[in-house]
Order: sequence, then C-alpha cells, then structure tokens
Amino acid sequence: MGDPLTWTADVHEVPWDTLEDLDGPASEIPGLLIQAFEPSPQEAVDAIEEIADCVDTTVRMWVVVSEPDVLTSSVPALLPFLVRLASDRDRPAEAREAAMNLVVDLTGLAHRVRPENLDTAWPGAWSDQRPRIEALLLDPLPSIVLHAVDALAREAHAVPRLFRVLHGRWEAAGDGAEGAHEGQNGQGALAGAEGPRGRDEARAGASGTGDGRRTRLRLLTRAVELLGARPDGIPPDVLSWLLDRREHGDLDERMVVAFASPALVPADPLPLVLEGIVGDAARPVTGRPLWSEIAYPALSSGTLLVRYGLLFVARALAEDRPARERIVEALIDHPRAAVRLGAVRLAHDLVAEYRSGGERWAGPVGALLDDPDSEVRAWSLRLLTMAGGAARPSADRLAELARPATGPDGAADDSAGDGEDPEEAGTARAGAGTGQIGTEAAFSLLTLALMGDARAVPLLTARADRPGFGFDPGRETGRDLGLPDILEHLAGHADVLVPHLRERLRGEGGDTDAVLRSLVRWGPAAAPLADDVAALLDTGRHAERALGALAAIGPAAAGHAARVRSLGGDAPGAGVARAYLGITGDAGAALDLLPDRPAMGHEGLQELLDGIGPPAVRHAPALREHLESHLEQGHLRETRALSALWSITGDTAFVLRVLLSPAQRVLTTWAATRVGPPAVRLLGRIGPDAAEALPLLYALRDSERSAWPGWTGMGWKEALRDRRLVVDVRDAVRRIEGG
Repeated sequence: MGDPLTWTADVHEVPWDTLEDLDGPASEIPGLLIQAFEPSPQEAVDAIEEIADCVDTTVRMWVVVSEPDVLTSSVPALLPFLVRLASDRDRPAEAREAAMNLVVDLTGLAHRVRPENLDTAWPGAWSDQRPRIEALLLDPLPSIVLHAVDALAREAHAVPRLFRVLHGRWEAAGDGAEGAHEGQNGQGALAGAEGPRGRDEARAGASGTGDGRRTRLRLLTRAVELLGARPDGIPPDVLSWLLDRREHGDLDERMVVAFASPALVPADPLPLVLEGIVGDAARPVTGRPLWSEIAYPALSSGTLLVRYGLLFVARALAEDRPARERIVEALIDHPRAAVRLGAVRLAHDLVAEYRSGGERWAGPVGALLDDPDSEVRAWSLRLLTMAGGAARPSADRLAELARPATGPDGAADDSAGDGEDPEEAGTARAGAGTGQIGTEAAFSLLTLALMGDARAVPLLTARADRPGFGFDPGRETGRDLGLPDILEHLAGHADVLVPHLRERLRGEGGDTDAVLRSLVRWGPAAAPLADDVAALLDTGRHAERALGALAAIGPAAAGHAARVRSLGGDAPGAGVARAYLGITGDAGAALDLLPDRPAMGHEGLQELLDGIGPPAVRHAPALREHLESHLEQGHLRETRALSALWSITGDTAFVLRVLLSPAQRVLTTWAATRVGPPAVRLLGRIGPDAAEALPLLYALRDSERSAWPGWTGMGWKEALRDRRLVVDVRDAVRRIEGG
C-alpha cells in the first residue's frame, strides 16, 4: 500500500503555485490530490471529480457553444499522480476507477486540443507515464483494463495489441459464474465489481447471470467500439471472433456486436431489433437484458428500456436513415404501447435531424393522435410541431385537442387525463384543478400557430381567464413550452390579442415578463401597447424588458422618448440607448447615453452599435480589441460584435477571414446555435462582396440534415431554429447573388 506521508510529500514537491488550471492558479489541486488518497472511497472520488472540474474541459461541455479546449500547465504535473493512484491495487476500486477515467479524458483532450493550447510539458509527461498505463492492461479489474485501452487507443501502433488484450481477457473470463475469481481485497479478478456501476452489476449477478458473463460482454463491447474507431488495426483472428459472436453468440452478444458501433451492423438490422428489443427475450422475468446493462447502466426497465434500446440501435445506424425508418415502420403500429412510443420517439428524432422528415412521418404519426396511450399522443404532437406544412392534414384534430375541456364541476379544465412525460420537465404540464394547459392541448395550439391556422387565436383567448392563458411563462433558453412560444407566431392577430395582453401588462400577475418578451418579437405590431409598456419603466422589476419592447416597437413609441432618455442618468447602459435609438432614430443622442467605456461583451450593446453604424466609430477600437481577444482564445462566440464592427467600419476582409475560417466553424458546427444566424445575416448585408462564402451557405441551405450539432440532442425548439436558419441562409444567398 502506498504511504500517505510519501504521497503528501510528493504532492507538495510540485510547484503548483506556478501552474494553472482552467480557472487560474492551480492552488486547489494539491489539497484535492491529498484527499484523493483518503481510504474513504467517496471522499477520494469526490476529490478526483473536483480535480476534473479544474482541468478537464470535457466536464464543461454542457454549454451549447463550448469554451475553447485547452490543456493547462497543471495537467502534465497531475498525470503521474492519477496514474499512480490508478495503479495502486490497495486503493479503493472506486478511486482507481475515477482516477483512470480522468486519465482517459485528459488523453482525449490532449489529442483534440489545438497545438497552441497544448501545454509544452504534456508530451514528456505522457511519454513517462505511457509504460505505466500499458502495465494496467494486465490489471485484475476489468474496468481498469478498459480505461487503459481507451487511453492508449489513440496511438495507431498500439491498436493491434489492444484488440488482442481484449480478446485474451474475454477468453480468460470464462462464461457464467466461473469467471469470477477472488483477487486482492476480496475483489473479483475478472468480475465487474469496480466502482458504483460494478456494485450494481454484482447485485444483478445474484439473479442468475454470472459475473464472468457480464465481464465478457463488457470486453466484447469495447472491442466493437474500438473497431468502430480504429477499423484498420484489427488482427484477422480478432475480427473473426467478433463476426462469430455476431452470428452465433447469445442474444446479448449479438446485440452488442451489432450495435455498439457502426462497424459490424448487420445488412438487415430489423430482425435483431425485433428479437432483442421488442420480443419476449427482451423482457426477462427479473431484471433486464444484460446488453442493456452494458449500454445503459443506470437505466430502469419498462418503457425506457425500449426507448433507449432503440437509441442504442439508432446511434449505430446514424448514417443509415433508411434502416432507421424501416424500424419505425415495423414498430409504429405495435400492440404494445411502450413499443409504439419507442417508434414515435425514433420518428421524432428523424424529423428533428432531417429537414424532409416531417413530410415522411407527419401522416403516420398524425394517425396516432387518438392512441390510447397518453405518451404516444404527446410525442406524436411534438413531432407534428416540427413537421411544418406537412402537419396540415391533422389540423382539424389538432383544433379539437386544443379546445378547452370541461371538468366535472363544469369549469374549464383541459389538463384532466392528459399525460405528462417525466423526461420533459418544464414543458406545459398536466395538472387537474391548476388551470394549466395540458401537454396535448399546448402542443396542438403551438402547431396550429406555427401553421398560421387562424383557429389558434380563439383557442388561446378561450383561456383568457387563466394566468398565462394556461401556459408557463417559459424561459428564454431551454426546451420548455411557454407563452412567448405561442404569442411569437400570432403578431398578425394583434387586434384580437391586444386587449388581453394589455390586461396582463396592467395586472400584478406573473404574466408581465412573458408578455414583454413576446412584444419584443412582435416589433411594430405591438404599437397599440406602447403606453402600457412605457408605464412599466417605473418598475424596477420590468424596466429592462420594457425598454427592449419599446425599442422593438420603434417610432410608434416616440411619445415616450423623453421618459426613456431621462433614465439615462439613473441607469446608463445599452438598454436605455437602444430604446432611445429605436423610437427616435437619433444615433448621436443614443451614443451619449452610453458610459465612456462600455463593456463590449454585452450583447445589447453590440446590437446597438450594429444598428448605429459609422457614427459609432469611436467604439470601433474597443470592439475590435474585444473580438481579437476572443479569436486569440481560439473560439469566436461574438458574431453580433463582428456584425457591429462591420456596420461601423465596413471591414469586409476581416469579417470574411473570421467567418470562413475552418477553425471557427461558424458556418458549420455552430451554424444553428446563437453564433450562426447573426453571421448569416451579416453575409447577406455584405452582399456580392461575400461571394466566397457561397459554398458554405449552399451547403447549409441544401443539406438534408439539420445544422444543429448532433451531440446536443435535438428537440422541437432546436429543429425550429434550424428551419429559421434555412430562411436566413436563403435570403443571404439571394442578396449575395445580387437578387
């Protein structure tokens, strides 16, 4: 066993105060490393996870537009301690697993980071530790072996040996309970008893499935995954082993070989899907299929098993749309509700991913609006929301579903009996007696509004006695369905809606913020409400939103210019200046309302300067400096700032250099995020001088697939953003081509 005193002394020998992590000086890492050597598994794992948060950009990838990847100077100093901890068989298995997991993440980071963002000490640190990681291929714990494989797999010359290691360990593990042998600390030398997942697997093994079989399946799965990543490095005998398991293995083996990666998907995957996910063999008396434990360790059984089983298959078929559609066709009318739901959700994903998917699936899914299962109906409605005009044949049924129902007491209550998907927290929820609109009615109403069906307006105002017309206020970001998502598409019916919205602006309920956000989207159509909006300038809670709405309303709110300008002394900033510019067009006065050195990272300020153009020339140097600092970090998120700089200076060469840079990926990976639309519209404003952008714009316009990054998981909001992006791209192309 390692000596804690020696470990502590070695940690303190490193000059951590001269090194940096993602947040600055690496001052927290030494204390966390010492905690990672604690005998308590939970304390050790917690410390390693905190270290990961300090150094690994992978754990910060939850943001839609990620921060630039960087491998900081603390990582090469950290690597030996992580490998040392992972190699110590006397440490808790959970701690070893966590340490090795971080090693894998950091090696992945080192391979994907740009050279200028890779600390110069990393190659030497990796070279020193590589032999120690290779030694872990012989470790008794399968999880450590698998992580060692992952860490080494990025080096092509190591791949053939890794395949042989996985094959050899698979053979040594045996089949059934005989594969579990006692190792040090009583841990199974070939059992899956490492870390929290290992303990779950050990408990599952007590139901009759031997630990050796579970271990063999995990090794088999990793070999298939490695083949997907490194198809050229597999020895012929190992490939024969995998093909034999795909054709002649048990159901669990055939499932993981066929679908753990795209490498060995059968020519016709449907029979195996029917057997492994839908058939009786997929529903054991106790527990769940072993392949699903390997693919989704935390998954429960039942409905989600079918859903995530189909996701498992869909990932392997990511490039084979026809095969995915054949699966939907085969399952969408299945007698079991869980299977129909899985098929509808797979169709939903196809419609989100493929722009023509709505035309293919709106009809079959529209037929399920009367399905006896509430979740099948709810997901059918979500699909129709993305289907555009293809949903029109279902319009009458949608109008029926959107009509307020009557509760037992005669009061309007359209939430009764409506299903709620537990995975979709935040969406308009069902709840009898709350006055809140149910999921089915909410998405029916939204789809009608998106189609421009005039029935959406009376169906909304029929709920005028409810807060938010029965809708949640909704957030500006997120996937929940809120009141602004409906109102955004009803500006053409302002004459009917204005009295209802005025009542909400003047009331003390919780609708004011949602209505103000909707009016910003309405723009001049909200002019009849200008006085009501201006009255909110005296409320601290809603003043900023009210300024935004007045800016969008424009000259029709000119009567409130003096009041807006008077706010400049108390609240100088972009909100006041933007509102004043919007309602008066006086660029000079608007600029005077700004601080001497405004923060250029403020999106509202960028939009203001974009709208003013050349008169804002005094801010151009600071704006350019702000942009250059982002470009130096290797990732541009400030496309609105770029648009403002062009409006002020007309520096087309700089704009094109940035937007067309493959490194920035503005018109590729990030096109459908908030980065892309301002860039596309800017290119349209530049016009013919942006002709060199046309190939990228053509690719965006003509792609059958959505521009949204696939790894984010697309929902209805992302799909609608992509469809709006296509409209912007078409307009930009027309302008550039001189149309």
